[in-house]
Amino acid sequence: MTYEVKLSWPEVVGWTLLQVMGKIHTDRPDVAFELHYVGENVPPGFADKRVRLFLNRDPQGTVALTPVVG
Repeated sequence: MTYEVKLSWPEVVGWTLLQVMGKIHTDRPDVAFELHYVGENVPPGFADKRVRLFLNRDPQGTVALTPVVG
């Protein structure tokens, strides 16, 4: 049996950080999270076990961009 490994989560944009981390962890328990604010410089490079989460600077800490593996 084969299944498609999820690589992005466009449906979570606007959700809070904890909601997003829970959703992604359910889909891909093998990835680690890296947190950044929108506009921050991030080091280049690809990591197949990493998801970068870009947050708005709002009180709720909502996710601003589609999280993707890499």
